[in-house]
Amino acid sequence: MEITLIQVVLISLIYALFHGNGGLPPIGMITTMVTPFTFSWLIGAVLGDWKQGLIIGATIQTINMTPVIIGGITTVDLWYSATLVIPLVISYGLDITAAVAIAAPVAVIANFLGQINIIGLFDLVYVPLGDKAAAEGNWKKLLYVSHVLPAVLNTAFKFVVAFMGVYAGTAATSLIINKIPESVMLGFGAAAGLMPAVGFAMFLALIGKMKFLPYFFVGFYLVKFAGLSTIVIGLIGLILGFIYMLNREGMNDSENLIGGN
Repeated sequence: MEITLIQVVLISLIYALFHGNGGLPPIGMITTMVTPFTFSWLIGAVLGDWKQGLIIGATIQTINMTPVIIGGITTVDLWYSATLVIPLVISYGLDITAAVAIAAPVAVIANFLGQINIIGLFDLVYVPLGDKAAAEGNWKKLLYVSHVLPAVLNTAFKFVVAFMGVYAGTAATSLIINKIPESVMLGFGAAAGLMPAVGFAMFLALIGKMKFLPYFFVGFYLVKFAGLSTIVIGLIGLILGFIYMLNREGMNDSENLIGGN
């Protein structure tokens, strides 16, 4: 199934709005909760299969279970990766496991390019304008310069990048995929099978506390042997977390009481 120009525009707009204007309140607060899992169904809906889009987004999310932002610098751009990979699977019939294997390097490369994008050059304009607005005591102009203008330009830049990737990338990728030997595609599939394991390993390493590991293994074995759904496991996890917080608060109160005596 070929992707139409309107679909490319809509997909690019979804990526730009959900990942390009984090500085624009109140949308900025919403975008902090956006992951490939939460917005991939919209891309799937544009392509006529929202459920498949959601599945692909959730699978891509497992590549990196613990992406963190330090000093405004991210490690991977899973959003852009999902934006390119979902059309490949739904429209061009690429196997999802192979698509996830392709998504991993795309996420790293896209993040690197995003950190050096030309929008950073506009900071040289924002800062003097912001200083001037602050000196004048014009808080409305300062708010516009510090939040609205950067968000609008960054959203426009993200839209162009996504449009170029989806419009040219899908056609070019489809030609490349047809040239890739079947054995190589099988290798991509095998590599993709390791991605979730790597993601979970990074997640466990981030926890870094042995006292939390039993909760992880309880959830794993409940799914593996009891056959419980992820929703049920999530509810059990919330209850256990609530109990843990109550016990910790009780211990702190006891320590404070003893210390006071």
